[in-house]
Order: sequence, then structure tokens, then C-alpha cells
Amino acid sequence: ESGTSHDLASVHFASKSIGFIVGAAGTILRTDNGGLTWRPQVSGTSEFLHRVRFEDVNVGWVFGVPGLAFRTTDGGETWRPWY
Repeated sequence: ESGTSHDLASVHFASKSIGFIVGAAGTILRTDNGGLTWRPQVSGTSEFLHRVRFEDVNVGWVFGVPGLAFRTTDGGETWRPWY
């Protein structure tokens, strides 16, 4: 159970236990236990986020409408606009 009522669009696991989901209203959720529980993260947008990808457990990107992207280098604790 995600704990959100927002539509969700994309999921990506950076490891067996650490995963992320993105979706409507700027939703970003993170799990540290393989998806048993999820906690919200602050994206900095209310736009629909369509895709999430991580290169390792710390560095990742989320993408929304054309031209909207955010990057994290700390496992999703902070998300900054990425150009």
C-alpha cells in the first residue's frame, strides 16, 4: 500500500530494498523495505511526474511534463531542478 490517493505512474528500484514511485501532484514515494511501506518525499512541484530512474541508491531523476526534471544526489532526501 502506497499511502497516497494520487495516481501513480512509474516505479524504479535502485536496489532490492530501496525503490521510488512517482505520479500525480508531484508525488514521490520512497521505500527502504522492498515496498512494504512507502514514505513521501518533497518534489518541489505539483505537476504530474511520469518517470523515475536511479543510477544507484543516491543519484536519480524524475521527469514530468516536457522540460520538467528533478535530480537527487542524496537518495531522494532533496530534489533540485535539473536542466
